[in-house]
Amino acid sequence: MMHRDTFPAAVLTLLTGTPLAWAAGNPVSVPAKYDGRWTIEATTISGACPGTLSLEMSVAKGEASVSSSVLYSVSGEISQAGAVRGTISTAATTALVMGRVDGDEVGRGTWRTQDGSLLTCSGSWMAHRA
Repeated sequence: MMHRDTFPAAVLTLLTGTPLAWAAGNPVSVPAKYDGRWTIEATTISGACPGTLSLEMSVAKGEASVSSSVLYSVSGEISQAGAVRGTISTAATTALVMGRVDGDEVGRGTWRTQDGSLLTCSGSWMAHRA
């Protein structure tokens, strides 16, 4: 039989999927397994954008950024499940990036320029740990 003081924590765990350690007030740390340096290559398939773009980017706590380029900015995130969503921007255009990281080392997906951009383009991308 369940003791009276453990019942609320057990119900909270079952209803929310939250680990019992959190329910007891102890935070559970989930590592950001995609954190680190990545190299991304974006290839244009349709439109007048440059043929291939290669950027070094950093992922910290699942959020992507680039500091090695003054021409491009990157923002976005990788979920713990590996889903990628973000943007790569220049002064003239912004590309929406979607895809997935397979395992912990390689990612791939598609991109397309956002409505209202000066250029209309689309393509694919591939990323790997640097």
